[in-house]
Amino acid sequence: MKGTHTIKVLVATPDGQSLLDKEVTEPDSLWEISSDLDHGQERCTPLIMGGFRELDPQAKIPLSPTLKLNSDLTDLSQRVLLNIAKAELHRTACQNFKTYTVEAEREVAVISKEGEALEGFLHTWGGVLDLTPILLKKCHPDFICAREITVEYGPDGCHISLLAPSPVDMKRCTRCGACSWVCPEDCILPGPFFDLERCTLCGRCKDACSQNAI
Repeated sequence: MKGTHTIKVLVATPDGQSLLDKEVTEPDSLWEISSDLDHGQERCTPLIMGGFRELDPQAKIPLSPTLKLNSDLTDLSQRVLLNIAKAELHRTACQNFKTYTVEAEREVAVISKEGEALEGFLHTWGGVLDLTPILLKKCHPDFICAREITVEYGPDGCHISLLAPSPVDMKRCTRCGACSWVCPEDCILPGPFFDLERCTLCGRCKDACSQNAI
C-alpha cells in the first residue's frame, strides 16, 4: 500500500545551505533522493535528510534520526531545524573520517504531555528504536510519569532527571491508611508514598479516601 509523507532535506545551494520539504512515496521512499533537487529556479545537491537507516537501507545520502524526530514530533521553527540538520551533517562527516567503529547502545527518551501521542509513537517506532516514553503532568499505567524534567548534557550523552508527580494532596491527607488497605497492587506505602510503576490507576484508593485527597 502506497502513501506519501514529507521529509526534511538539507541541500547545498550556490548561496549556502537550505532545508527543503520533500514529498516521498512509500514503499519507494528515500532511496530515490540521490540527485539534484529543485530549489526555486536553481538546482541543489542533497546533503543529509531525516530518516532511519534501518528502514531505508538503500538511501544514497546520510540519514538523521534526530532530524526526523524533531521535524515530525515538535513545533520547532524552520531555522532551528536547519541548525539541527547542519549539526547532524557535521556529526556524520566526522564519523566518516574515523578508522574504527564504536558500537554504542542508545536509548531514546520520548517526552510528551499527551498519552495518545506517546502510544502512537511507540506503535510506529517501537520495533526500531529502544524507547523510554515519559508522560508529563499526567498519569498513565504504561508510561513513566513526571511533573518536571531536567536534561543535562555530558560526554556520554544526555542524563534526564525526573520529578515524579504525587497523586496525594498532603494538605488534605490525614494518613488514615484507607487507601493502602484497598490497593490490589500494594503500591501505597506509609507516608503515603505511591509506587507509580506498579500502580494500574484502578481508582480504588481514590474511592476509599474520605478527604478527597487523591
